[in-house]
Amino acid sequence: MNTLAFIKRKLNLIDSEETVKKLKIILNHLEVAEKHFISGINDCEIDLFNDAIYRTNQAYEGILRLAYENILEKPEKNKTNIEIEKTLLQEKIINERTKNYISLYRGDFRNSSIHNYQLRFNESDAFMAINNTTSILYTLINQLLIHDAYLVMKEKNHLIEDEVKVLIHKNLNFIDLLKEALLIFPNIYFKNPKESDFNNGFYIIGELQAYLEKINSNWKITILPGIEDMKMMELLEQANVSSPPDLIIEHQEEMIRIDICTDKDFHFRKNFLHNIEQSNIFYNVKQAFILQLTEKTEYTITRELKEPILVERIHPIKERKDEYE
Repeated sequence: MNTLAFIKRKLNLIDSEETVKKLKIILNHLEVAEKHFISGINDCEIDLFNDAIYRTNQAYEGILRLAYENILEKPEKNKTNIEIEKTLLQEKIINERTKNYISLYRGDFRNSSIHNYQLRFNESDAFMAINNTTSILYTLINQLLIHDAYLVMKEKNHLIEDEVKVLIHKNLNFIDLLKEALLIFPNIYFKNPKESDFNNGFYIIGELQAYLEKINSNWKITILPGIEDMKMMELLEQANVSSPPDLIIEHQEEMIRIDICTDKDFHFRKNFLHNIEQSNIFYNVKQAFILQLTEKTEYTITRELKEPILVERIHPIKERKDEYE
């Protein structure tokens, strides 16, 4: 599997040219590391495995510092890698599992290669180093996508403000206001400055977060709740739940769950409902919405489940209902 190809595809979604430029530098280090690895095997040049790891070291440094600087919007200068790792974990940019990967790389490869000039890495070492850093980059690039989308939606504030004025005059309660806001969201999402690839859920999450914060600044919005908690993820796995909610919206004592769907035919209806029903013991939400975001058009609401939790789907008015009735 060409893992770097998957990462390059995600770069097309990022609006910030500066972020893309820095990511391409990191990718170049990984591509050169792979070339050294292949040459080391083909030419029986064991020294090239050391060269591969020197390149993954540069990728490792770049990944951590780019995430810290861009997502948290903090200067990375004079920060140690350990300090950056700790902050990324505390701010829930990475989970414990990802931190373990980062710490493993730092200890076994980065620090060893810097402090021991006599060390010689072998083929297996180089292979693990390349795959480790690529995995770390893949994890953090999804967070970069969410943050980039958040900034893109901020550029659409004038569009949101017009809608907010209309909604405020309706004097709606929390749930009804959220419904109305979700029905309007697709038309704002698909407007410039960026018509995103709506098949990428991380980008939708980022724009939706910024949008809902503008609708009501008092709402508490949590993205991918529980995903940074390994114990929570283990409990979800035991309950046969494949993924946590995309967002949880809290207002006073009410909690609402939102899941993103980009499938026009809603083929995974049973999966969505199963995840929501089985995981509600952990999240205890009052109601759930499935936002089936597929195109810029008129949207409506359909009830998908009444008990044990009310689940409603927001979807285009024109759809193939025979697929899931």
